[in-house]
Amino acid sequence: AESGILPRSDIFVSFKPGVSPLKESIETSSIIDERPKITDIDIERANKLKLQGNEKMKQKKYSQAIKCYTDAIDLDYSNSILFANRAQAYLNQKRYSDALSDSEEAIRLDPTFAKSYVR
Repeated sequence: AESGILPRSDIFVSFKPGVSPLKESIETSSIIDERPKITDIDIERANKLKLQGNEKMKQKKYSQAIKCYTDAIDLDYSNSILFANRAQAYLNQKRYSDALSDSEEAIRLDPTFAKSYVR
């Protein structure tokens, strides 16, 4: 049997012969469940770091901004704005691959956040 693509909504899931896509999906989803739960304190700390990163961007201190955004992402990995902001900092450093990765993650987290598409 050949490998193929199984349509699912608006995305496509690759599957291997003899492997249930649903079973494989369930098994890989446990990785996400191992992440620590985001608390209100984490969100508050991440927001402060985001604001610090924004200030570093205004000062054109892109490496320091990236550090702030990265630390914020470590606290709140569900915030698409953090990934979009770090993508912009990467763009300013001409780190295009890193910028693309962060933009894609920002879009995955919130497809309605327009800035993610232009970064």
